Amino acid sequence: MTPRLLAQNVAAGRVLVGLMLFFVPTRVTRHWVGATEGERTGTKVMAMGLGARDVVIGAGALAAVNAGNGAAKPWLLGSAAADLMDLTATLRAAGDLPTGAVAGTVLVAGGAAAAGIYVLTQDV
Repeated sequence: MTPRLLAQNVAAGRVLVGLMLFFVPTRVTRHWVGATEGERTGTKVMAMGLGARDVVIGAGALAAVNAGNGAAKPWLLGSAAADLMDLTATLRAAGDLPTGAVAGTVLVAGGAAAAGIYVLTQDV
């Protein structure tokens, strides 16, 4: 997989997760913070706001990578930083979250952050 294709996949994945967070938040929140917390109204409201931001970051990154004019780096940096913050927030609360939720976030957010950091070092 080329760095450009990896960047496109990470960006498209962010858009998809953002859309899910916005339109069907509990499909994500139940796996992220557990069933009880994931069903709370406040959790769903915050997830929808997070989802909207993820759609914008992902769409901006995807458009910038597709344009191929070197404008993708700030978008990719923002995307990787967001993934690192999701990972950090989850790890900070790990003692109060289901083990599976923490493991899933480590894999998804950690993997996306690692991919994002890698593509930042490449020409995309």
